Amino acid sequence: MTEDVRFKDTLWRNAKLFAINDKGKSDPRELALPVTAKDLVIEPDVRPAFSNYSVRVGKDFKVEIPIAGRPKPAVKWTKDGSILLHTSRPSYNSGPITANDEVEAPRYSIDPAFTKTIIINAGDTFKLDADVHGKPVPTIQWFKDDVEIEKNTMRLEVKNTESVAMIVVKDSVRVDGGNYKLVLTNVAGSESVPFKVNVLDRPGPPVGSLHVTGVACDKCTLSWRAPLHDGGSNITHYLIERRETSRLAWTMVSNSCETTVYKVTSLLEGNEYIFRVMAINSYGIGEHVESSAVIMKNPFVVPGAPHVNDVTNIARDSMTVCYSAPETDGGSNITTYIIEKKDRAGVKWTKCNRQKVTDLSFRVTGLTSDHEYEFRVSAENAAGVGEPSLPTSYFKASDPKYKPGAPTHAHVIDTTKSSITVAWGKPLNDGGSPIQGYIVEICKAEEEEWTMCTPPTGLRVNKFEITKLTEGQEYHIQVCAINKLGPKALAMPVVANDMTIEPSLKLMFNTYTVKAGDDLIVPLRLLLSPRITL
Repeated sequence: MTEDVRFKDTLWRNAKLFAINDKGKSDPRELALPVTAKDLVIEPDVRPAFSNYSVRVGKDFKVEIPIAGRPKPAVKWTKDGSILLHTSRPSYNSGPITANDEVEAPRYSIDPAFTKTIIINAGDTFKLDADVHGKPVPTIQWFKDDVEIEKNTMRLEVKNTESVAMIVVKDSVRVDGGNYKLVLTNVAGSESVPFKVNVLDRPGPPVGSLHVTGVACDKCTLSWRAPLHDGGSNITHYLIERRETSRLAWTMVSNSCETTVYKVTSLLEGNEYIFRVMAINSYGIGEHVESSAVIMKNPFVVPGAPHVNDVTNIARDSMTVCYSAPETDGGSNITTYIIEKKDRAGVKWTKCNRQKVTDLSFRVTGLTSDHEYEFRVSAENAAGVGEPSLPTSYFKASDPKYKPGAPTHAHVIDTTKSSITVAWGKPLNDGGSPIQGYIVEICKAEEEEWTMCTPPTGLRVNKFEITKLTEGQEYHIQVCAINKLGPKALAMPVVANDMTIEPSLKLMFNTYTVKAGDDLIVPLRLLLSPRITL
């Protein structure tokens, strides 16, 4: 029996053969010569059936060539010297395909303590950090109070890696407190992480400017706004200081002010001051806010000069000076009037009032009988005493010798249903003193109470209209000359009715001549009240 047995190329020196059947294996028999076991090798041989092929455009082209050789030769096809690659027919169009890497939105993880307000003592170092996740790796940005932290400083350092975001603040101060924010961003989205830090420290300066108002010669009022940062502790009070611009030392004004308004007093007129205010909490005195320089002076001017109207009620030791307020008060309310007198025989003006006078008349007493005096009046406000009025004429301090006579020829010149107009003449006798005016009084006929219709100082004219009367009411009217009152009643009662005058007609000519056919015009002069019908 012969069998083709394949071996590797190996030299066998002692080869044995066995015969095997159903009963078993025979005794071996060695080969006479050494045998080398190896595959049969046949040189590759290519024998194409044709050397030229023709094919139509668009048709398949297939070339089959028998290949001989042992072991099986490796086959390479070339075309025009270039190796042909194995390709297949294209598949059906799968549609647009976008090649994207797998992405993951930013994520973070932080210490649970960062979810609450972080309390730091001034001077301590603190850090804020978070683990960062996302694909692609997110960009990391840090913000404080919505302003991006772009670079490191001597006390603040940003330490970011691909997986950790961190900032470190050394030697913290009050301004390091606030709202921090970490922003993570990639193509899949963004995520923000808030942090709130409160640095316990002294308070900041009051917000804005220190305002100085109500400036006078010796006082002013300060006002300010509370600090934006209280240092993490409630502000208990404020410290107020001042200094003169000519000095460097500060003087305490108050260390217990609990409001944001304070009135400073006891200042020197004409001096220039600077003020400053500091807030105080349990951690100490905060930064100050300072005012601009202020000169202590009144912001207004002295009032104008009053006008002396008259001197009345003259007696041997006193008389009354009447005056009107000045046209301008200088921007400040008038606090008092100063009345002065001067004897004709003297040269010095003497102040008459020791107390403040706000009325527009003043009774001057302590005069020397039969001496002549002139008077002037000045007004005073917060800025000082203004210019005095022009001096009056001289008035003699003496009692009137006797009463003035009654006004003469008092009579009614017109009446309406609501008014009566009366007129009068001067008294025949002025009683030894000039007539200063007239007073008109009225009373209902059935009553006895007289009512003054004119101002108390009287009238300088000799005619007066009494108004607001009741139609048909009968009145008594009397006119008095001012000196020593001496009423003079009218001769008869007066009834408040419209005045009636009997109509009268007066022709300008007795004889009129007109041509036949022309109009006749007759001018008439009528005197009547009320109007009549012709």
